[in-house]
Amino acid sequence: MKVLITGGTGAVGQAAVSLLTGHGHEVTVIGRREGLAVPGANYRVCDVSDYEALRTVMIGHDAVVHLAAYNSPVGVVGREVFRVNALGTFNVFEAAASLGIVRIVGASSINAVGYFFGDRGVKLEYLPIDEEHPLLATDAYSFSKQSMEAIGRYFWERDGITSVMLRLPGVIPHEDIVNDVERYADYDMTVVERLLTMPVQRRKQELERLQTEYDAFRHRNRCDEHQGTGWWAEPDRECTLSVDELRFMHHKVNFFTYVDELDSAQAILGGLTSTYSGSHALFINSHRNALGLPLAELAKFYAPDKPDLRPVLPGDDSVVSIGRARSLIGFEPEWVVTGRFSDSG
Repeated sequence: MKVLITGGTGAVGQAAVSLLTGHGHEVTVIGRREGLAVPGANYRVCDVSDYEALRTVMIGHDAVVHLAAYNSPVGVVGREVFRVNALGTFNVFEAAASLGIVRIVGASSINAVGYFFGDRGVKLEYLPIDEEHPLLATDAYSFSKQSMEAIGRYFWERDGITSVMLRLPGVIPHEDIVNDVERYADYDMTVVERLLTMPVQRRKQELERLQTEYDAFRHRNRCDEHQGTGWWAEPDRECTLSVDELRFMHHKVNFFTYVDELDSAQAILGGLTSTYSGSHALFINSHRNALGLPLAELAKFYAPDKPDLRPVLPGDDSVVSIGRARSLIGFEPEWVVTGRFSDSG
């Protein structure tokens, strides 16, 4: 198969190139920078915002992996995030449709849920959440990812293009996976242990305090308006949260998830080669949470009274279900760290 990868010079793209070429596929990578070389792939300079140039470079390919998008709104105004992410995706699908290409794998984000970069807490209706869970968007980045998924559905209905949009969380370099996940849990240990030892009502009150203060902090530092690159690192002058509490809340709204870059590449390969129809958003993450807590314990941070826990497979303790990815493209995480709080870790 001849595969075009847009934005394939980052960690996810390079992992995908290595895996795809290892399976015998011919890969061309496009990006905006001159003078780059991608081991194992042909490299062409092209901006997905330029439809005619994109269509020209797409000629002769059998499938497209679309990774060329902002993977964070930090440092970029909202209208630019939306322009690049949504328009670029539309151009990719439109060019593919004009050339008869009917398989696309795209990078959405776990933030399509609207939980992290927005300025309002999302009430989770059940755990683990899945692709049927309601979405909310109060920031341009989350809205752009929702729009990218809608574009996939549109081109399935209009042109029969089959696609998956991968809702990736923070992607960790393979060589850093153990250290990064364990450090993640270390950051949260003090707050986690304090919350878990509280009586239910006291924990509920404390979580409400953390959420209220965190939402106010996010509203004051909205990515759509403030282009600083480190707004999340420390509390601002008006924030009463400690550094540990702020980190915990950052991790909470990212669902304590992660994925190894090699597993993200596995999902891309599955999205290209599996048999399916339609266009689908798929959560792609580890089936274990970064803290190593049982799901029933982790759920206390989201629904302190009585969480609605759905059945999960033995060993699964993520707040985010990968059941649909398992059944549709055969995704199964291979690189998993149990976390500091795990009895078996």
